[in-house]
Amino acid sequence: MKIYFFYNYLVSNNPVIMGKIPVIYYHSVAPQKHPTWAKNYLTTKLKDFEAHLKFLKSAGFQTLSMDEFLEIRESDFSKKKYCVLTFDDGYLDNYVYAYPILKRYGFKGTIFINPESVPEENEIGPSLSDYWDGKSNLKNLERWGFLNWEQMRIMENNKVMEIQSHTLTHTRYFVSDKIIGFHQPGADSLYYIGNLYPKRVLYYIGDDSFEKLIPYGYPVFEQESAITAKKVEINPDFINEVILSTNKIDWNYNNASQKAREKILQLYKNYLGDDKIIINREDHQQYKLRVIENLKLSKELIDKNLSKNTTICCWPHGDNNQFVHNQALKLGFKATTLGKMPDEFLDSTRFERIAIGHKFGNSYLDAKLKSYSYMGLSPYYQIIKIGKFLRHSLIQH
Repeated sequence: MKIYFFYNYLVSNNPVIMGKIPVIYYHSVAPQKHPTWAKNYLTTKLKDFEAHLKFLKSAGFQTLSMDEFLEIRESDFSKKKYCVLTFDDGYLDNYVYAYPILKRYGFKGTIFINPESVPEENEIGPSLSDYWDGKSNLKNLERWGFLNWEQMRIMENNKVMEIQSHTLTHTRYFVSDKIIGFHQPGADSLYYIGNLYPKRVLYYIGDDSFEKLIPYGYPVFEQESAITAKKVEINPDFINEVILSTNKIDWNYNNASQKAREKILQLYKNYLGDDKIIINREDHQQYKLRVIENLKLSKELIDKNLSKNTTICCWPHGDNNQFVHNQALKLGFKATTLGKMPDEFLDSTRFERIAIGHKFGNSYLDAKLKSYSYMGLSPYYQIIKIGKFLRHSLIQH
């Protein structure tokens, strides 16, 4: 108990070990989750999102752009409450719903986009602001997809939403010959179908024909984020044989995947024994060249289309390594997200984020902000941090 009060006293009275600025992240924001979108768990309901903003407003928080955040976090901000609101992937509903709500509350946000997912057409379409002004009905706002450049320009010009990089692509690649499942109805098929039909990704949300672009029974292999994956090419003959072997399975049945595994077991062993499942492997040099080009093109496309200097890179899925981080800095990014990297890599060119969005209310948000304000994690972790601070202070003096 004494340690607890000691910890609270130190944290509340010492700006040096007091917290970091919370960087909160969301994805999609809409009145309801899309009923057939496999990733609808990424949607924060509009009423919950507005409740979060009301809470932040009443608690006295001010929002920052990413560049403001990088500058202020290095200074003494102990007497003010700051936070950063970010949105991943560049969903269309960020313009339709999140942008007008942020504007209403006097807040700002940052959207991390993948230029590969930006549609060519530049139709603006109505937003929640148009509904408030009597220019549109709610039904007309029900649009799904990704932001186009014109919508991004509007949000940037109004200084409500800024656009930053989420790398060029959000996809995952096959990285081994290990089968982790099969394509079936309702599967999260975005990446393996998207790699075969990249243009269809732009409109896949709510597109019931998307999952039918490839046959059910298509084998799905171990996958990894494009930014860290050394991708492999799977033998199309093996894929076709697997599809033929499983074409009589009822894929709506609960244990369909298990039945498929049993049917292809011998086939899999034969191909595996002859080392014929993978027909091409990306080597380390090819991987490095590809991810450098990925980061370079991402920055160039955003800079060109929005007439700006893109300074932040957020890693899709949180996957990254020190190589891609260093390359991002060389290409002109000021900082990247820490993602899934260990805390030991956290420095002035990296930052952490808090996932609030999809299923949490104000009590969770309040708890998260308080814990993060005191450097996050457990009291045990804090005591270690405090010990390091005190030891450093003694050495200095």
